[in-house]
Amino acid sequence: MDVNFELCDKTFCDIADVSGDRLDINSEPHECQVVTLVWHTAGLVMNGGFGYLLEATIVGDPHLLMTERAFSAIGATRAFDAFHEMMTLFPGCTPPQDVKERARIYELHPKSVKDAIGRRFYAAEGEVERCLALYIHQHQEAIDVFVRRGRADS
Repeated sequence: MDVNFELCDKTFCDIADVSGDRLDINSEPHECQVVTLVWHTAGLVMNGGFGYLLEATIVGDPHLLMTERAFSAIGATRAFDAFHEMMTLFPGCTPPQDVKERARIYELHPKSVKDAIGRRFYAAEGEVERCLALYIHQHQEAIDVFVRRGRADS
């Protein structure tokens, strides 16, 4: 397994352990939110496409706007561009909070368009891992403080 993947996955799991494996970014500091949003989203999209992501509810990011900014924050340009392109499929570049309405709007677009956006995101998988691993290294202290406090409180 790739060292970047291992670091990203371990860090994501450490953060998730603090909240009892509930995905609720409201309880996380910004640095942890970025890790959670990027890694969770990448996992969903890589395993089921953007349609799978759009069926999910991320507590604290009902319109996926923080998720979009998280890809920008780590500097994953190709992944951000693909994610942003997916967002443009929605009025005002903002998916509705209601997951059924999101799915309905997303399905209005041609399969060829959705598939092309998905392929661009899939092609950025290595970029996401590299950029997120670098982000984690740069923000390790803040992440460690959150994880240590969370473990001490449990």
